[in-house]
Amino acid sequence: LLRLNLSEASGSQIQRIGSDKGLPAEDYMALFTDPESRELLIGTSEGFYHYDYDNDTFSYDTLYNSLLPEGKNKIMTLHKGAEDLYWFSFENEYRGWSILGARRNSTGFELVYDRPFRSLSQAASTDVFYTDADHQLWFSKSNQLFHFDQTRAMEEEEPFQVLMRNVSISGDSILFYGTNFIADSSGILLPHTEQSESAQPGLKYLYRNIEFQWSSPYFQHERQIRYSYLLEGFSSDWSDWGRSRSAKFTNLPHGKYEMLVKARNIFGDESPPASYTFSILRPWYATFLAISLYFVLIVSLAVFVILYTRNLKLRAELLERQNKEIELQKTELENLNEEITAHRDEIEAQRDAITVQKELISRQNNAMTDSIHYARRIQDAVLPAKDVMRFLLPKHFVFYRPRDIVSGDFFWVDKKDETVWIALADCTGHGVPGAFMSMLGISLLNEISGQYSGQPINEIMDELRDQVIASLGQTGDKYEARDGMEMGLVAINPRTREIQFTGAMHNLYTFQKGELVVIRGDRMPVGIHSEGSTLFSSHKLKLDRGDALYMFSDGYADQFGGKYRKKYGSARLKTLLTQLQQNIMHDQKEAIKKEFDQWKGDQEQIDDVLMIGIKL
Repeated sequence: LLRLNLSEASGSQIQRIGSDKGLPAEDYMALFTDPESRELLIGTSEGFYHYDYDNDTFSYDTLYNSLLPEGKNKIMTLHKGAEDLYWFSFENEYRGWSILGARRNSTGFELVYDRPFRSLSQAASTDVFYTDADHQLWFSKSNQLFHFDQTRAMEEEEPFQVLMRNVSISGDSILFYGTNFIADSSGILLPHTEQSESAQPGLKYLYRNIEFQWSSPYFQHERQIRYSYLLEGFSSDWSDWGRSRSAKFTNLPHGKYEMLVKARNIFGDESPPASYTFSILRPWYATFLAISLYFVLIVSLAVFVILYTRNLKLRAELLERQNKEIELQKTELENLNEEITAHRDEIEAQRDAITVQKELISRQNNAMTDSIHYARRIQDAVLPAKDVMRFLLPKHFVFYRPRDIVSGDFFWVDKKDETVWIALADCTGHGVPGAFMSMLGISLLNEISGQYSGQPINEIMDELRDQVIASLGQTGDKYEARDGMEMGLVAINPRTREIQFTGAMHNLYTFQKGELVVIRGDRMPVGIHSEGSTLFSSHKLKLDRGDALYMFSDGYADQFGGKYRKKYGSARLKTLLTQLQQNIMHDQKEAIKKEFDQWKGDQEQIDDVLMIGIKL
């Protein structure tokens, strides 16, 4: 959207209007004028916006948008016709291209015409409305010209119903053929609109494959009629809308059912459901007689088992009296054997359970590891590419070694005009929690860099802290987690070699003519802090060609190792960097990596490690 200012004082100026003035960030826009107030209206993919001349901004127009249906609405045309009727053409995300006619009153818009236009194609837009000299409305749609006759338009719904036409068993025997009957006092069958209780059939279990057919006596766009059905007692959800006018159910269990069918015409009207009720009787083996027979058989078997057991017990007692001593010894041996067997079975069961748990833990561990590896690929994808880094910073190195698969340390680079921005951050935690924080930090930096181009970098750090606090919902309560990140942010002008630096719990190491100069950042993190209202400070300096600067997280200096298992420490790191100043950046990286591996030895890495070196 462009605005041309033709005033003599300012001369002819063209201004681009976008999201900074309140409009949605999109390419599609249509210009209209409010027929009554003559104010400027903008049609977008998200509805109408009106221009506020006092504040030079655009605002979401609640008056016009209140008429539009739910969902996003892409505005194509606005036209005021005869009889103060406003005509709208728009694409709704649910209904497609639609037309509405409304009349404006003191409180808003009153919908007048909607239903007559639903029968038109919703796949094509209405580009133009025109009211002729006879106050007749004409409009185009899909390369066709239409005339709307208001004298014949009907907005009220017409009677609409669906009828059950046929119910059959296995596609053969007819249970119902479109008409219900009821017997009068003399026994004569008369047609009736509803199915009487006596007309609800009870089918043998053998006949449990049933087919239903239905139709709707509605003849406006009858091919666009859709049907949905529900068999209560078998399912709880209505079927999807479709053209099919029949449904077949097979192998239904015994019970009572009610088949419900409803229809929907092209205007979106739904008919009252038509119904048919029936029952499927129990199979013979589930009847009361069969269950009673089962009970008698079970009782008889139980009596037989009891008598047989008693007889065996008497015989056993007789043998026990004759062989008492032998049986006693035998019993003792059997008891001992049972105890041994029980212990063996228990041990085997425990072994099997442990094996199963081990396999389950192994599968879960593999699944989690695969997911984290995939997360590592995503995290690597959002970090600056090597080609981008080489283009923006020809002489640099990045030593990046996460403690786990994914890392809580990240770096970020961007270029605005002649200035290259580099950030290095150490997020709270490491592994998966730290990775989530790093993704949040990268996302917010990408967003803020587009809004604060040309601003001092300490203001960028202030805005980043505000958005991190808002994203994490931090309130400053003493019991909540102090999540955040330690970060250094540097802006470099490669041509002038002017440097800006701001740090959050982070220092910048510079080597100026071979001498180490440490630029200290502020002692507060990017996150909630007891001094949260304090603004970050900015440091400016100018370096010479060949000077170098270094940014790093605390993972390198905090690593335990060496002969006495101590931390590497910042003093050793300063000495190491000083010794490497005559080397090129690639050799410096290899030396730093070798020194870290030798110091760590067989010790576990305790934190993520990230270091960036840049030579001007």
